[in-house]
Amino acid sequence: DNPSCSAGPPVSLDWTYQPRTQMYPLDSYEVRPKPSEEEYEINESEEGRIGLLLDLGYTYQELLEADVNKTKDQLHRKRSSGENVALKDIDKIFGTILHKYSAKIKNEGGPMRAITSAQA
Repeated sequence: DNPSCSAGPPVSLDWTYQPRTQMYPLDSYEVRPKPSEEEYEINESEEGRIGLLLDLGYTYQELLEADVNKTKDQLHRKRSSGENVALKDIDKIFGTILHKYSAKIKNEGGPMRAITSAQA
């Protein structure tokens, strides 16, 4: 997962190749509109990534865990570069993440598994 993702869970590419074959008559293919550069853009908003991951079958609990792991990696990078992050800021960061997902996890009907400070 890419820890440079600024908000929400990151999306990773998998090494498992799953081809999507589409057959086009040659004439139809040649006259189709060409994609613009914007259509090749891979940056996705947080809401877009969450929607994509939910559509793929991930749960909010799994998204919470991915978001926590990504944030943990970001904080490790800051610490290894010599940047000091105050404990109160760390508590606020993880509290915001937990708050963002807690109601959605309850709405899924499953219990929210605790994310301990050792995991965060």
